[in-house]
Amino acid sequence: MAHTVDSRAAFGAQLAQPDPDLLLDTTAADLVTLAGATASLTTVKAAMSGAATVSGNRAVPAVGAMIGTGGQSVLLCSLFKLPTGPAAPRTLVLNLLDRIEYTAGYNLRALGALVGNNTTANFALGCGDAAIIGVSFTYQAATGRYLDPRLGYLDQVKYTLSSNINDQVSVSLYASTAAMAANYAGNSYVLMSNPAVFAYQASVSVSTQAVAGALLQATGGSVVNAALALVGHAWNDNGCWILASTIADMAGASLPATSTSVGIKAQANGEWSVAYDGTVAANANWTSLLKPGEIVTFVTFVTRGGGGHITTVVGGSGTAASLIDNAAFINANGSDSNSADDGLAPTSPSWRRTPRWTNSLGSTRAPCASISWMRRS
Repeated sequence: MAHTVDSRAAFGAQLAQPDPDLLLDTTAADLVTLAGATASLTTVKAAMSGAATVSGNRAVPAVGAMIGTGGQSVLLCSLFKLPTGPAAPRTLVLNLLDRIEYTAGYNLRALGALVGNNTTANFALGCGDAAIIGVSFTYQAATGRYLDPRLGYLDQVKYTLSSNINDQVSVSLYASTAAMAANYAGNSYVLMSNPAVFAYQASVSVSTQAVAGALLQATGGSVVNAALALVGHAWNDNGCWILASTIADMAGASLPATSTSVGIKAQANGEWSVAYDGTVAANANWTSLLKPGEIVTFVTFVTRGGGGHITTVVGGSGTAASLIDNAAFINANGSDSNSADDGLAPTSPSWRRTPRWTNSLGSTRAPCASISWMRRS
């Protein structure tokens, strides 16, 4: 008989969270479950003192991205090259993040799931707009494999894709200690906000589309072409990260999970390198460095859903760069500066907007420390 487990960990002392205003297109109301999640410095330091190191051996993406059809199953070991040997991390956290920012008609009963050892791990809702699965795996030196008592060996666990078209899941691995992993495996934002405690390994995106994709090596041109191909599609106006991640997947290179938030250290992933990170070295003229095919996270002048945003550059440079975007930014006088509204009335549960060629960088009000972007390396 198959068993179902809840992936949510029992939270003890909370570690640092990203500023709720900087989670991409997430409202304060969405984040009520994160309200008490700010840690004291003492708590963080205590957690850091036992953190695992991954120097010498770490997981890396085995593919650029995975585009499949609804209900398709994929072995997780086909997405990552897992570490093994004496330098392998003792504990790996497997974390799946699906931000529920889709158009009306999305079926919450048709989310994906992990399956292993005759057990199913389903997504848990409740962390803002996020649906999350988190599982901790322990390295077995005798076999060189990672094991969870419920799901079995990591190299035998499968992910079954959601049947919702455009569903976007970021599958990520982090190294940590067993104790910390047990408490926080089910909180994506804690994992990405505490790199000294949860050492980021890699992310691979899994996207559900009508037709499975044969992915080529990503280039700046393939990112631009993938973005242009989505112009005219209905999209949630809070779905900027879903849009950017889908573009990256269709181009053949998954964004890191950390791209879902600004204000934390940017991470390279697979073919993506960090072209600029204002948390490391601020540059007041950062927009002049942009190139087509780059994906940018930043704080906007104002957005409908929150202070954070992510967008794809498809041409030009500077504050006049051309973007493929789902956003509508509001000027100080209350008018849309660059509406991407498709003219449809608000629908429940989502407002639908059409990605289109637009410009939004001229509306940024962010300190440079809140801006970063990825460049195909």
